[in-house]
Amino acid sequence: MKSEVDNDYYMSQEFYNEIMSEADAEEDLRIAEDKRVNDRIFKALISVKGKRFVSNLKKDLKENECDGGLKFSNRPKGEKQSNYWGNINGVYVDQYTGYECDDYYGWIYFPIKNGKWLKCHYAC
Repeated sequence: MKSEVDNDYYMSQEFYNEIMSEADAEEDLRIAEDKRVNDRIFKALISVKGKRFVSNLKKDLKENECDGGLKFSNRPKGEKQSNYWGNINGVYVDQYTGYECDDYYGWIYFPIKNGKWLKCHYAC
């Protein structure tokens, strides 16, 4: 990538488009990899928790704007939700607010089995 920034810190439209195109391509690769990993996790969860759990989990992930790849955890963080959270009972939420306090983000922990948890990131 050639440098297109002059002494006045002006970036040409062509250079900007090149940078954004590369960033978009990298983001597309990350999204594809997250989907690949998530699909494998969903398949494995069906054998452990059943199709209904996985169906409910997918609904909850979508409704709560969960983004990125799912991960496993040995213990949850945050606060246990007092009742069913979405469609699943026993969920923990570890939530934070942004700098302006008008947004929030964090991790949601779904119970799996034998002390294992599935965590996903969310932001709104």
